[in-house]
Amino acid sequence: MTIIAVVIVYNEEQLLPGCLESVHERVDRMVVVDGAYEHFPHEVPWSTDATREIAWCYGAEWVPCPLDVDGAPRAWHTQVEKRTAYLVGEEGDWYLHVDADERLVGELPAMEDGQHYAFQVHSRNLHLGWAPRLWQHRGRMRYEGAHNALWSDEQLVHLEGAVRIPWEQCHLDHLSHLRNVQRQLEKQAFLPGRIERERAYRQLHGI
Repeated sequence: MTIIAVVIVYNEEQLLPGCLESVHERVDRMVVVDGAYEHFPHEVPWSTDATREIAWCYGAEWVPCPLDVDGAPRAWHTQVEKRTAYLVGEEGDWYLHVDADERLVGELPAMEDGQHYAFQVHSRNLHLGWAPRLWQHRGRMRYEGAHNALWSDEQLVHLEGAVRIPWEQCHLDHLSHLRNVQRQLEKQAFLPGRIERERAYRQLHGI
């Protein structure tokens, strides 16, 4: 069994070390996917800080931003496209999705074929939410329509039906408040537009 930790980044030198430190001893591979989105403020589509070097220092595999038809680097069209790029494993492998501003606390469960698993995500405001973040590569796996609409075996990997991991065993700490003020403002401006663009798909599938 291979467990692959996957992280999507863009100029995350401040937060990425803590993220990778929290997962690297618990997984077999780490994959970091770089690049901005078309609708996210950016001057160039690739990370210009030390994000790539940090990923390499932890032994992570690096997926750069894509190329346009002329061979020049471009921004990812959507989060759907970017997240699909980290589906690099083979059928039967397990994926653990962790954001750069999250920390994995505790030990992963003993995974069973055919299941997917949800973690409690703890934010600074003490908000606790559940998110499916650990799943097995099986069937024709891909993202469609919305950034969190992952399909496997022709079924949506959804919170409904996920095995919920007890807080005391394993959970995620969400540290978005540690981003610099400019990045927080940029992300706040990006999120409503993303939700609007994905709205119809989310409503159709109850995401």
